[in-house]
Amino acid sequence: MKTLIERNTDKFTFYEKDSGYDVFKKFWVKSSNHILKLETRQIYLGEDSFDFFVNGDLNAMVNDIAEFWADELNGTYRKIKNREVDFLRLHVVDFPLTDYLKSEFYSYIVSSRIGEQIKYVESNSVCSEYTLLDFVIFDNLAIMITEYNENNEVVGDWFLEDQTIINKISCEFFSLFDKGKDYRGMYNSDNAIEALLLAKMRELSPPGNEL
Repeated sequence: MKTLIERNTDKFTFYEKDSGYDVFKKFWVKSSNHILKLETRQIYLGEDSFDFFVNGDLNAMVNDIAEFWADELNGTYRKIKNREVDFLRLHVVDFPLTDYLKSEFYSYIVSSRIGEQIKYVESNSVCSEYTLLDFVIFDNLAIMITEYNENNEVVGDWFLEDQTIINKISCEFFSLFDKGKDYRGMYNSDNAIEALLLAKMRELSPPGNEL
């Protein structure tokens, strides 16, 4: 059975790793209603906060997460923080959680306060081919599907602007999101680390964007 991309190769445009960022920013800025993000993997490579968590350097993890989100508040997330755009994030998870997802939980603590609505579903509740993909949907303007290789490394991103396909996948996302559970239920975080993280965010957040 052909995949969604294989069935619609004439409608998708592929950008190698990092080269599609300008396209991403274009649709991010144009989005006026919602941005939908589905994450299906149990580990993503290239995040320093994960390495710090695994190595037990929790202060470094806190600083890394806080600095990242403080920077985002100055840029791409400003509209979301101002409640102009709904950002819905859904992560498909397997239990027991990987160390990556445990570290990512602390990032969710911050991004949820910035304005993201974050839920999770267990992988055994996912059956649609559309909800087995890592994607971001920008209103009904475009969908970006990220491709990974067998080593869990990003190969690049596929962009599509066909509204019929986007609306179909959006409906699948909303249906699964409605069944999802609040992200706080997926992991018992360390309250001391959480307090330290939020204190660091308040220190670094730009004026008018305090958590």
